[in-house]
Amino acid sequence: MSRPALVSLPDPALAADDVPLSDSLVAELGRRGWRVDDDPLRARWLRLAACHSTFLYEIGRTPISAAALAALGKVGATHLVLAVADLVVERTRPDKVSKQNQLIAHMPGRVARRVADGDPSAGRRPGPAPATG
Repeated sequence: MSRPALVSLPDPALAADDVPLSDSLVAELGRRGWRVDDDPLRARWLRLAACHSTFLYEIGRTPISAAALAALGKVGATHLVLAVADLVVERTRPDKVSKQNQLIAHMPGRVARRVADGDPSAGRRPGPAPATG
């Protein structure tokens, strides 16, 4: 399922370059077709979206307001819920709308708990575990 591209974003300033990004996050986004290595502007916005707002105050150069960060957080959380709902419907194909709605209503909490518990299968498709070694 494709997602619409965001409109052109303004540059959040060089201060965002100091916010660290997890290598595993960058790698996972790249595997899913959202590369940040070649796009400094995209990387800056990802850095801002991936950090807690208090971190920006700790580094002393806040390139974006707390209100803007809260809005980005809300957009991200809403997008995640919708993406999970789309994935649930795509994978389960429930035969009744009521079953679909029940799955969608409870799935984000289940996924969040599995991720928080460190479940390595939380983000993979159902089926046999991938081979290791």
